[in-house]
This record gives sequence, C-alpha cells and structure tokens, in this order.
Amino acid sequence: MKKYIVFALSFTLLFPTTSFSAVKKPASKAVVKKPVAKKPVVKKVVVKPTPTPTPSKVVEPSPVISSRPEPIQEVPDFWPLDKSAPSNIMSIADKAVRKIIEGAKTNDFKITLLTGPTTDKERAKKYIELLDRSIAFWNTYWKIDQEMVVAIAEVQDYQWISSMWPKYGLNGGGFDASEASWKAYGTSCNQGGAISGVQPFFWGCMSTSGDFGSIGIKKFVPHEYTHIAQQKFMESNIPGKKRLPLVLTEGFADFYGMELAVDPLTVESDWNLYFRSGWISKDAKTFLKNADISQIQSLVSKSLNGEDSIVDGHWYYTGAYITARLVAAKGNDTFINFTKDFKVSQNLNRSFESFYQISIEDFSKLVAPEIKFRANQLSG
Repeated sequence: MKKYIVFALSFTLLFPTTSFSAVKKPASKAVVKKPVAKKPVVKKVVVKPTPTPTPSKVVEPSPVISSRPEPIQEVPDFWPLDKSAPSNIMSIADKAVRKIIEGAKTNDFKITLLTGPTTDKERAKKYIELLDRSIAFWNTYWKIDQEMVVAIAEVQDYQWISSMWPKYGLNGGGFDASEASWKAYGTSCNQGGAISGVQPFFWGCMSTSGDFGSIGIKKFVPHEYTHIAQQKFMESNIPGKKRLPLVLTEGFADFYGMELAVDPLTVESDWNLYFRSGWISKDAKTFLKNADISQIQSLVSKSLNGEDSIVDGHWYYTGAYITARLVAAKGNDTFINFTKDFKVSQNLNRSFESFYQISIEDFSKLVAPEIKFRANQLSG
C-alpha cells in the first residue's frame, strides 16, 4: 500500500474540473514544491471491551424525560427499531463501524495537499492525518482511484481559498462562506466543503486554536471525505438525481466523521461530548433545548421527508443520531444499501420501509424522546 503526499503552495491549479454536486464547508492559495512521496502509516485499531454495570431493564421513553436510560451490560451486535434505545446506543452503532475499520484495506492513492500562503503547513499535515483511515474505510463501498486534492487555509487566507473553489466546480464553497462569515469564526474556524465531481476535492478552514485531541476538530476531515464517498456511491453528482434530505446527508457525514475519529476505548465519552456541545447553530440549539417531544418528532419526520429549512443547521445533530440508530439496527451494509436503493427508487419512504420495516412516521416517534433527552444537555 502506497500513498504519495504532495504539498504545494501557489495559485497553480492542479486539475481544474467541472462538477455537478457540492455538499457544504472551508480551505487556501499556494507556491508549488517538489512532490514528496510519503508512505501512509496505517494504524490498527484494537477494540477492547469496556466493563459495564450489571444488566438492568431498558427504560421506555415517557412524555417527560427526567433520567438517563440505563445502559445495557454487554454491547450487542444490533439494537432493534421496535425498542427504545439504552443510553449506550452509540457503542452499539460503533461496534458495527469498528468491524470495518479494523478490517479496512486501502489501495495506492495520491493526496495533494494545498495550503494558503500564510497557513501553517505542518499543522495542515497534522489536520489531515485521519484521511488515510477515512479512505481505507470507504474503500469498502467505493474505491478511490484518483488523486485526492485537499486545500487547507487559516482564516487570514480567505482570498486564496475562495479562488480555489471555482477551479474545482464549487460555487461559494458549497454554502454561505462569505469573507464576513468566515472571519466571524476567527481562530476557531473549523468548517469546509466537499465535492466529488471529476476530481475528488475538499477544502477546510483550519482552526489555529486548540489541539488536535479535540474530537470536534478531529471529525472534520473524516466528515468531508465521507461526503466524497457518499456522492460517489450514490451517484448524487449526476444531474436530475434526487439527493438525500439534509438531515441524512449531513447526519450521515457527521456520524461517520465522528466514528472515524473516536478512540474505541472512549466511544461513549466522545459521543457524550458531541451531544453536549452540538457544534450546530445557536438557533438549532435553542430550538432543540426548548422543543417538546412532539415538536422534535415533527422536526424529524418533516426533515426525513425533505423539508430542509424548518430549523436551520439542526441536521448534523439530529441526523447523526438518526444514522446511529439505523446503523445500530442493522449494521453498515444495510444502511449503505438503503441509501443506494433510494438512488434508484427516488422515494425515501419506500426505501426506508423496505430496509427497516418501519415507517418514517413511526421511526420519528421512536427517536424523538431519545433526541430530546440528549438535547436537554446541550450547552450554550
């Protein structure tokens, strides 16, 4: 297995392409250095079972959620969709993902890293460390056989990164990425966008504050690469094809972004931090914290039916939990096959019921109390 990493600093365009689809997020301009061949280091992740308390009865959701559902002692392979979830449902979903991470193999591939004129190149290299693991994992469902171009910029290099977007088929980075919006994040900037197109490409605005031990920073690269794989195996970059609703597009990417970044021994604490912090808009946090269960149920149902603009930005949070529930129910393969089936059926309700034997409405009723419980703990 070989990986070649090329670092470049300049305005030079590597492979200008035309693309058909974009999925949101940030990166920078460069002066070309000689390609440096570098072998990837693939780390084997060893899963060690975490000791847990004695078995206890799973608590059914009630209209008012005041206490945490009890965890189950031994983490099973699956958790059915006709039962409310225990508190360690994320460990059950993780177990399915971990099997693939452990057995994942990669083929030869080339990564070209572009950095802004004043962006820290060494930090940028560290920023994309989880790209190897992400590529290996998604090779299970779609094998990359092209150069992967990544552009990284710090907040002061906005002009450089914005000049890169049209070269790879992105308009405005793929979402609202105005200079004012970008600079509002300051040194905490940690956003980006991805496009599969003819040339797989993603960009990121790299935070200069904090270290890379933060799960909120670590999940960024796997999230963006998940979008690349998602667009490829769903062929959602083909004009005329319906895309998954945002709650699944972004939730799917955030779930696997987290899973490819978490330590297998700290799954629950990492996910608890995710659900406490949110990393979503203030409006989305306010809604989720103040909404009652029926409002959450309506939000989930409408979002799965394609009403994307009900509460701006909730998709990552609610969508990550929805994805976890589906992966925990029947594993990764079924979840990916469900999304591929939607590509053909173009009817999410039909594909959902076919693969999960539950309607979107009934599923929304099931997960609403569970999402509400987590939302009660949101900070900020």
